[in-house]
Amino acid sequence: MEIQEEVLKNKKSKNTDAVLIGDEIKNDGIKKSDDLAKIAISREADLGLGDIISKINEGFDGGKVTKQLVTSYIVLEFQKRLNDSELHKIRQLFFDPFVMMEATLKKAKETGILPESVRDVLYQEFVNHSQSSKKQKKSLKLEGITDRHSESEAA
Repeated sequence: MEIQEEVLKNKKSKNTDAVLIGDEIKNDGIKKSDDLAKIAISREADLGLGDIISKINEGFDGGKVTKQLVTSYIVLEFQKRLNDSELHKIRQLFFDPFVMMEATLKKAKETGILPESVRDVLYQEFVNHSQSSKKQKKSLKLEGITDRHSESEAA
């Protein structure tokens, strides 16, 4: 229903060069409004959106959809159907260990409590780093030792 109202509003505003609708002004096809927001999507998503629009418009004599209308429809419909399982999938997809570490550190600084699991990992890393930083001395080999003192004594 919201999409249909937007389509009707856009059609009405196209009939004149300057139309005042509430606080928005439309001049020469440029709409200035708080009702619109811009987003950037990947090229792959843009190609997919173009494919969706082509499929909708093909054989559709009752109107024509635009990227803005289809994207708005998709987002609003997805929002209605979004559940905990879907949220979890998206969060897994965009998990960033560095962001997680920063959030954990910030929380630990605020509360003064570091989670036990983080403390264990840090301690293990400390122990591993301490052991690997000690340089191992190479053992001497018999064939590499030369006895120069005995040569100088014979002279």
